[in-house]
Amino acid sequence: MDGIGDECDTLTDSDADGIADSADNCPADANPDQEDTDSDGIGDACDTLTDSDADGIADSADNCPADANPGQDDADMDGIGDECDTLTDTDADGVADSADNCPADANADQADLDTDAIGDVCDTDIDGDDVLNADDNCPLIANEDQEDTDSDGIGDACA
Repeated sequence: MDGIGDECDTLTDSDADGIADSADNCPADANPDQEDTDSDGIGDACDTLTDSDADGIADSADNCPADANPGQDDADMDGIGDECDTLTDTDADGVADSADNCPADANADQADLDTDAIGDVCDTDIDGDDVLNADDNCPLIANEDQEDTDSDGIGDACA
């Protein structure tokens, strides 16, 4: 006790982090960077009670509060972080089964050339030329011979 109230005492630094208690957003724990990821006025060093996965993102702002995901990645933009979506992502392509147009086969880009809501990797032969879409160099126009005279990767039927 130095006789000066804590509100006026610029010398009191309980956590010895170089920030006076009166200006410290977490005076009980050292946090010289004063980082406050969720902008709630409580420094991240004290916010650990509300950061279940200890990834630096408070549960209230975390898109996956049960599993650490500091980048907050969300490939399918469903509001659920990729780290939590893996439980319902059968093909592990980063898109939850509920939003995946082909949940059995990896297709992170969700390509659907014929717009039938079935991903191209599941649509076995969109153009009916007996060449699977995955191998077809022109999947929307029939081209059984897969001819590509200019070797640009696009079948002559599409070029």
